[in-house]
Amino acid sequence: MLKHTKLYSILLCRCPNCHEGKMFKPRTKFRWWDFGIMNKRCDKCNQNFSPEEGFYFGAAYMSYIFGVGLSGLTWLLLWKLKVDSTKNLLTTIFSVLVFFAPYNFKLSRSAWLNFFGKIR
Repeated sequence: MLKHTKLYSILLCRCPNCHEGKMFKPRTKFRWWDFGIMNKRCDKCNQNFSPEEGFYFGAAYMSYIFGVGLSGLTWLLLWKLKVDSTKNLLTTIFSVLVFFAPYNFKLSRSAWLNFFGKIR
């Protein structure tokens, strides 16, 4: 049902053209810092994932939007759980943002390519 849609492509970091090829290389078990290495082209349809130099600078705006949304959802959840301490609120929100930073990075690049990248 959701397969072969833009939303599917963005959430699972798939090729915006064929919705099957992976945008990012799989990371190794013991090297946590290689989470953001992108493939140059789609292995299924040969779509270019780097349309031009500096293309992904705009993904920082998407990352900001996703980070603010995640912070807001975390705050709302903590508010519903009646957490009143400012220290606990800030520590939890910061921890959630750090934990989801690799996915936020990938999601923002995937969304930017899907929205503003030329497809073939």
